[in-house]
Amino acid sequence: MFLWRGQMIPTSELAAMRAEINRLLPDTCQIVTITHTSDGAGGFTDTYGTASAIACRLDYMSGSEGVAENLSAGAVQPFGRYMLTLSSSAVILTENQVMHGGLTYNVMAVNTDSSWMGSKRAVLEVVRE
Repeated sequence: MFLWRGQMIPTSELAAMRAEINRLLPDTCQIVTITHTSDGAGGFTDTYGTASAIACRLDYMSGSEGVAENLSAGAVQPFGRYMLTLSSSAVILTENQVMHGGLTYNVMAVNTDSSWMGSKRAVLEVVRE
């Protein structure tokens, strides 16, 4: 049972809500793990591994939430942020990257403190190379 608006939600209802939300995940993406291995000279070598494809939805965050700034070549450069929605059981960390539609994204934040979670959401930004 889960508490919602002062009332308990049966586990079966939460499972039904999650199933409906999962039907609204039209795309697939890959969650990429990054392992940092010492190179023996004080630096690190990154090794990238890809998990299997997972259902997702990627939306651009509009307004002031969707724009951040970064210093590049001595000038402030704006870049966009995106909201990734996944199944509530998906495993994603800020140490991961996400591949979707031919682009790679850094994971900036993940919601982990909901009372009951119908889906898991992560804030992403495009990796600039």
